[in-house]
Amino acid sequence: MNDKDIYNIIEKYLFAHRTEEAWKEYDKGNFKSMSTEEFLAELKIP
Repeated sequence: MNDKDIYNIIEKYLFAHRTEEAWKEYDKGNFKSMSTEEFLAELKIP
C-alpha cells in the first residue's frame, strides 16, 4: 500500500463520517433550505 492508497482511504473515511453526521442532523430536523445558487456557491472550495 502506497501513500496515495492511504490518502484515498482517509478521504473515503472522512466523507463517510461527514455524511453520517449530516444524516443524523437531518433526522433530528436540523437542516437548512437554500436556493440552487446558494447551494452551488457553498460547494465551491476557497
